[in-house]
Amino acid sequence: MEVSFYDHAAVQKRATQLIGSWEEDKLFIRLKFYESSLWHRVESDPIVEHSTKIAQRDFWVKFSHFKHQLSDNYDSNREYETLICEYLKSMGVPEDEHPAVVDNLFRVVEAAVSPVDAVVVFVWDAIYRVGDGHEPYRPNGIPASRSSIQGLEQVTLDTDTSLSCAICLEDFEQEPTTRLPCRHHFHVHCIVQCLEINHTCPLCRYPMPTEED
Repeated sequence: MEVSFYDHAAVQKRATQLIGSWEEDKLFIRLKFYESSLWHRVESDPIVEHSTKIAQRDFWVKFSHFKHQLSDNYDSNREYETLICEYLKSMGVPEDEHPAVVDNLFRVVEAAVSPVDAVVVFVWDAIYRVGDGHEPYRPNGIPASRSSIQGLEQVTLDTDTSLSCAICLEDFEQEPTTRLPCRHHFHVHCIVQCLEINHTCPLCRYPMPTEED
């Protein structure tokens, strides 16, 4: 039993050695495309997740110009929309996913107050499986409540700590991370994606609050 879907997120975060500049008015943007699988034998089991990065594009934009374009009318955004869509197409992201990805990126840049931290955009080509994967299936897990997702605790790991996110398998790089009440750590964008599908921790099944609680 399985279902395929695409998901995407954009965040502004500190990227090691890729720091923007107020003086040079430069904002670094990174696009990342993953193939992901979420699997468990039965729905009561913990979810086993695996992600493989299949493409990445890095580029710089003039921060003040981008911000000005976003504050202007929609037509003036076309040059950035075209640029981003060209990158997404070259990475293999389906064209019908481009508008949502661009919208996520625009929202983050519009809210940004500084070009120092990079904007990172994630696109997942995901497959969700239950059992042996032979029958069509649409996940019916109960999502975590919006308030519990928005209230996730953010922490900064010690510089001597070498850990990686159990969902995307990438290092935390001394960046702020999210810690669930069960004390498991994840990247914000990774765990939000999971909690919007199912309200339990991917590692230990600790239940987060739901709208039904």
